[in-house]
Amino acid sequence: MISEYPKVYTHSLNDAIMSGEQSEWRESYHLNCHCAVDIERAIDDYYDGMRLDGGCAESVVEKYGIDRVEWVLAATVQALDHDGRISSENKSRTAEYDIPGEPTVSAYCVNSHPGLIDLFCRIVRDMHDEIEHQKSDDERVFEKASTDEPQSHKRDDIMRVVYVEPHVPAYEAEIQNTLADMQRAVGGYIEAVYNSDGTVIVCNDEGKLIGMTGNRHVGDGTSVIAGPFFVCGVDGEDFCSLTDAQTEKYLAKFAQPEDISDEEVKDDMGMDFYSF
Repeated sequence: MISEYPKVYTHSLNDAIMSGEQSEWRESYHLNCHCAVDIERAIDDYYDGMRLDGGCAESVVEKYGIDRVEWVLAATVQALDHDGRISSENKSRTAEYDIPGEPTVSAYCVNSHPGLIDLFCRIVRDMHDEIEHQKSDDERVFEKASTDEPQSHKRDDIMRVVYVEPHVPAYEAEIQNTLADMQRAVGGYIEAVYNSDGTVIVCNDEGKLIGMTGNRHVGDGTSVIAGPFFVCGVDGEDFCSLTDAQTEKYLAKFAQPEDISDEEVKDDMGMDFYSF
């Protein structure tokens, strides 16, 4: 990885003009724009229709540096602040960045599917934590081994799920295990449909009533889920992450988008879901 990268200019164009730093702003702006395009290409190249490969961010970070990649992602996530497909974890982390409120910022916002942007952010976040951890290791090289900390750990309140949207192949995602985040993920009040394999479908309880788009047929094929939904695991009375096998099962099950008419959604109102 390159040891020195061009500095990210974090001030507005107006501030740059006032400070006589137009050239620094211009150089950083163009790099931001190129970085956003390369992130889009990386997502396209590493997304196989079901999963975003964990190595998707390596070449972008290698080319632009972790600071610029995180700046571009922060600008993108802040522009998607009201999108429920962006996790609270990513929104909270990127909120720390003071992105200038000027029209030029939109030019370097990543124009990819929000769910894939969220996954890319998580991957870059993990890379950032790994870099910081490595710095800590270098600083305490003479400390005892007993003081070493694990390089990474999974937060207990983050669930691994399969997220399913209308007209889009299912993909793996992470959702914070709180009622508010689950409601944001489905766009309203949640309904839980328990399956016999230790998983649960979480969907919008009023999806059909409020006119959400038909998403997938479920059960024996006669029932319809309207609006986005996700599949997670069950641990007693609590929701939890899917296992590897469960993730693969539901990625495959909902890999193919379906065209469901509004009439079919309306005809299905009041019908019960049947679990798998």
